[in-house]
Amino acid sequence: MLGPVVARTSLGGPAAWGEILVAESLGLVVGGCAATRFTPRRSMRFVALCGAAVAAPTLAMALLPLWCRSG
Repeated sequence: MLGPVVARTSLGGPAAWGEILVAESLGLVVGGCAATRFTPRRSMRFVALCGAAVAAPTLAMALLPLWCRSG
């Protein structure tokens, strides 16, 4: 629920949210294709890093309004 609200208030509206979703979808497709070719040596570390990567966009959306106000 945070994404559409941030897009509306700080990024210019629904078109910005649509672009964010397109970029995320393309990243998921590319990541899925890369995952079929890649075998990590330390699988648990890899899973933990992927979990952190999944959390990064949500953290960025949460911090964006604070960053926009300070500038």
